Amino acid sequence: MSLPRFSLFLSPLIRCHKIDGLRVRYIIEQPAIPGGRALLQLPWTVGGVPGMPLGAADLTVTDNLGKLALTQHDKPTSTSVGMRRWLADRDTAGDLVVEYLATPRAVDESTQMGPLFDLRTEPGGLIGAGVTFLALPVTDRKHDITLQWDLSGAPAGTRASTSLGEGPIRITGTVKEVASSFYAAGQLRSYPDDARGPFAMYWITEPNFDPAAVARLLHQIYLGMCCFFREIGRASCRERV
Repeated sequence: MSLPRFSLFLSPLIRCHKIDGLRVRYIIEQPAIPGGRALLQLPWTVGGVPGMPLGAADLTVTDNLGKLALTQHDKPTSTSVGMRRWLADRDTAGDLVVEYLATPRAVDESTQMGPLFDLRTEPGGLIGAGVTFLALPVTDRKHDITLQWDLSGAPAGTRASTSLGEGPIRITGTVKEVASSFYAAGQLRSYPDDARGPFAMYWITEPNFDPAAVARLLHQIYLGMCCFFREIGRASCRERV
């Protein structure tokens, strides 16, 4: 029996000196969620870092019967995570399509320190963890997951990558893997240059040290860890930094 499909499409909107964010669109096959049950969720805070302030009016959710009306509920789930959930006004029918614009968090020197989970910009690109900007279905089911990037709204030379790899991705897993991945798009630099192989490191802004030298060192550490845990050659032995 084939797994239901979860198809994610991301479109970075990057103009000369302005980055509007990531256009998010995904299709989840036949979720069959009853009305009044939690349909989507997105943490409003993770480890003290705010998630994207997405509201019901920012989301467009449709199925075979048309648009669904959403009711928003905010609920603390632990001392470090607060979850925002959206409930549908009726049962879903057929495939579910979710669309919205993920906007970067505005930060400056006064921003409270914390893990760099939030979607934020750098000159020439943006980067963030999916858990802070992807409003995903409330499900633990395994899916046939695909990710495709549309770079038509970004300048020539734009690259896009995730923790799962660069370019189009296909995996079997749950949406938790989508949430826990990092996403980057823009004028990405990488080690190795083509980012092929099980290990790759990316950066956007050129730091005041040699990033390729650091990447080579991390690559050796990574190989040693894979050898120690006998993971060489396995799909699990992949790393994107």
